[in-house]
Amino acid sequence: MKTFIVLHVPSGSEFRRLVKQGGIQLNQEKVVDLEQLLQGNDFVLRVGKKKFIRIVLNN
Repeated sequence: MKTFIVLHVPSGSEFRRLVKQGGIQLNQEKVVDLEQLLQGNDFVLRVGKKKFIRIVLNN
């Protein structure tokens, strides 16, 4: 199952730049791979310093 999350990032290239510069965190760990597989049901995604998104997946 693939789940897509819409973030308030102006473009895909801006998102890739944020990942490359360490501006995206998942559960307080920097995202370094754009195709990282997620395991679990509860995540906190941080974009920059002020944007936080909590993701809860129901099975």
